[in-house]
Amino acid sequence: MVIDLQPYESVQLQSPHDLSGTRVTSQRPVAVFTGHSCTWQFSKCNFVFEQLLPVSGWGSSFIVPPLSIQTKYDSVFLQASQPTKVTVQYPSRQDVLSLTGGQFKELQYHSPETLSIQADQGIQVLLFFNGVTLNKDKYYDSFLMTILSTDRYCSSYSIEALQDFENQILIVAQTSAIAELRIDGVNLPATVQWKKVTGTDFSWVPGLIEDALCRDDCVGGCERCENSLMNIWAGDSFCGLITLTINGPFSKCHAAIDPQAYLENCKYDVCMGGGLRHFLCKALEAYTEHLLQSVLRFLPQAPKCPANSHYELCGSSCPATCSDPTAPSKCKRPCVETCTCNAGFLLSGNQCVPDTQCGCTHEGRYVPAGESRVECQDKTCGAGQQCQVVEGIRKCKAVSHSTCQATGDPHYKTFDKQKFDFQGTCVYQLVALCSKNKELVPFECCVLSRRVSVYLSGMFAVVTTEFGLKLSFNWESAAFVTLPSTYMEATCGLCGNFNGNPKDDFTTPSGTQADGLVAFASSWKVPGLIEDALCRDDCVGGCERCENSLMNIWAGDSFCGLITLTINGPFSKCHAAIDPQAYLENCKYDVCMGGGLRHFLCKALEAYTEACQLAEIQIEDWRTIAQCRKYCTKHCIHYELCGSSCPATCSDPTAPSKCKRPCVETCTCNAGFLLSGNQCVPDTQCGCTHEGRYVPAGESFWADQGCQRWCKCVAGSRRVECQDKTCGAGQQCQVVEGIRKCKAASHSTCQATGDPHYKTFDKQKFDFQGTCVYQLVALCSKNKELVPFEVLVQNDHRGSKVVSYTKLVEIKVYSLSIVITKTYKDFGLKLSFNWESAAFVTLPSTYMEAVCGLCGNYNGKPQDDLIPKNGDKPVSPADFGDSWQVAEIPGCVRGCEGVCPSCDTRKKAQYETGDFCGILTDPKGPFRDCHAKVDPAGFFEDCVYDVCMYNGKKDVLCQAITAYTSTAAPSVCARHLG
Repeated sequence: MVIDLQPYESVQLQSPHDLSGTRVTSQRPVAVFTGHSCTWQFSKCNFVFEQLLPVSGWGSSFIVPPLSIQTKYDSVFLQASQPTKVTVQYPSRQDVLSLTGGQFKELQYHSPETLSIQADQGIQVLLFFNGVTLNKDKYYDSFLMTILSTDRYCSSYSIEALQDFENQILIVAQTSAIAELRIDGVNLPATVQWKKVTGTDFSWVPGLIEDALCRDDCVGGCERCENSLMNIWAGDSFCGLITLTINGPFSKCHAAIDPQAYLENCKYDVCMGGGLRHFLCKALEAYTEHLLQSVLRFLPQAPKCPANSHYELCGSSCPATCSDPTAPSKCKRPCVETCTCNAGFLLSGNQCVPDTQCGCTHEGRYVPAGESRVECQDKTCGAGQQCQVVEGIRKCKAVSHSTCQATGDPHYKTFDKQKFDFQGTCVYQLVALCSKNKELVPFECCVLSRRVSVYLSGMFAVVTTEFGLKLSFNWESAAFVTLPSTYMEATCGLCGNFNGNPKDDFTTPSGTQADGLVAFASSWKVPGLIEDALCRDDCVGGCERCENSLMNIWAGDSFCGLITLTINGPFSKCHAAIDPQAYLENCKYDVCMGGGLRHFLCKALEAYTEACQLAEIQIEDWRTIAQCRKYCTKHCIHYELCGSSCPATCSDPTAPSKCKRPCVETCTCNAGFLLSGNQCVPDTQCGCTHEGRYVPAGESFWADQGCQRWCKCVAGSRRVECQDKTCGAGQQCQVVEGIRKCKAASHSTCQATGDPHYKTFDKQKFDFQGTCVYQLVALCSKNKELVPFEVLVQNDHRGSKVVSYTKLVEIKVYSLSIVITKTYKDFGLKLSFNWESAAFVTLPSTYMEAVCGLCGNYNGKPQDDLIPKNGDKPVSPADFGDSWQVAEIPGCVRGCEGVCPSCDTRKKAQYETGDFCGILTDPKGPFRDCHAKVDPAGFFEDCVYDVCMYNGKKDVLCQAITAYTSTAAPSVCARHLG
């Protein structure tokens, strides 16, 4: 194999087979490392590596002292580059080996053996420590290291130890030079016992390094905090809690443990941490750990512990686990503030499980119940997978990821990089699991133009799963789906089958190749959705195209050409990783179809930005060049081109420091502010954490599944207060869009149509021809949880003084008229008016017995709907309607002037036929599908009356028919109109 490397480039060769004996030659100097992704001998699986010496640096004389911690054996590997004779001297025997070029030999040796190795040609010697498991709590990881030949020994060494580890040193020296040896300028103690290496003039000695690498002072000088800030954090609401004597939570501890040092530490830590409460809590916890059993818990409520456990101020620091249920009885360490498993439960991993559900112990390692680690079977990793060790556990891991995207017009690119454009407006299956492999987690992602429902996270909405699926959406026109290679050959949909072959991506659900893009995309349409009523799979009358002259304009460097601009281009560093050509073409088309509006240019550039940042490529500020506004306009936030994709939140202030994902274009909270929901708030205004879920300050929620416990996060205290409560009349406890709430059990509609004919919420029908302004419906209850509103109607005459039609409808709510903005909550009111004669008001059952007006009282009893305002008995429709008059307009009247008209019998018979109103009730007519949903009889009678009063006018007939279809089922009946 010949590999061409540019300066500072690297290549990794990996194989499931042994690579020992491989020869590497190069024209110029290179560094070569060797290792193993998972060595597993006498301890747990561990990753090892070592840089190899070039053949020219190999030696002929080696000393290998033993590692005293090894209880079994370690391995020494010998490697030759040419025919070589090797003599290995053990304490009690001598072995002579003959090696050929490229051959290696493993020697196993046991402590306290020391090996002396001599060769007639240069050889390479590696020591492989096989690891040690002393007990379930203590083990030593394996490692690989090069043994230097004795001719390369030096006279001075600098030793750096690792913190929090047990550090040991092995010294090999010529026996004659032992007296001259110094460590930190001091002779070794006389008690040190040197051991002679058999057959040589060398000796060796083991030693323990007591002091790990440390510094005596801050690098560049220690930071200091201003006195004014230190005084603030010394207050009783902050660090002063530690020294507070009157009703102080730690006052009983002062006599035993001086609080002054803890106070100073607390002030400094909080000040250096920018005042974040996280550091205050950590400082208080440090002092809390020293409290004895006489100290009382001072917080208003104990911290929340995981399921099946409880809080203990002074609990055992050796918890009872499945692998050692009696650990607390043997514990010699001091008590700690902790969560302890309840009686009958034991700790398995990080969960408390019933003792009957504990797992197994296999080769000294605890394995949770149900994990396939003890019952073994022959098996291999699947397509797109590789055997690797992940967080200490060997598993089949995806070797790569691939992204499918739908952006702009929309333009699609499959997992296998097949590109196509498709303008269908229905709901389509973007990607789903189609394999029968039970080890793959089933999922499905669908797309609908301008309708994708995901949660907000910066500029893009991001949803991730434990099995590696990542879905990103920019809330408008760009969607990205990324999958691990474990799903290769297992997907289907517009994103293709993910088998590495773009030529077969246009496969239909039946497994055949589609005849064209429209046939392919329509085959993945999601069936049975109401959105499909008016959607299309292709452009009506053919898809629009853009003239070449315009396309050339938008390809300029001031527009879409920014994507491919190489000299000082903001995306130039990304070109090698993400081909910009397809994004350029998509951009030109979208901008052209959008009439040149900069909005479409910015969205196209955002799509390429997202692709580059997903590939971890740094890009330059393109928004300033393209004149695309930086979208961060809310209070206390600022724009960052390459900001953390793990923002600092109230529930995790240190999230950015732990983030392993690539940076993203985002809005970031200013210093001193944290993200609470989708707003940046001061740290002191953060919300609460209840059973692992973050709740913004001031927000209320149901804490149980049956809506019996109503809780609120008290602003400023981070404390959750709860009370007993139930849903009100006409409500049911349900989960709506992921939030448990009391939801209306049903809805009811009041209507005013045609002449006008009224039907109340309780289905009482009446006709009333008054032409003044009347209250159709309003909130009349004093229930403060119901949103107040009022709906007014005005009727007028249309060529006849004896009949009237609904002229206008006005809604008053949130101190507004007619227009309701989406900044207000949806309380279920729906008002529709066809600008002619039909008005409909729909209310949820939460408003039962709470409304009044021409629509009745909504109590389920139609017989009492004609009770007038301030009355207690039903009256005539005219008197009832007149009682709800709220305003007069010039010329308005109280119903019919004189005798209300009736329809001539001959005309009535004519208008009851199928050519007129009879079309509504015809069992074979176009509205037959609607009859099961809404009885057409009442609408038929209203239609005959209205059409008769206007002598058969077609527009009156159409309005009467529309009133029925609007009530019955628009999605079912709308196709019959026309």
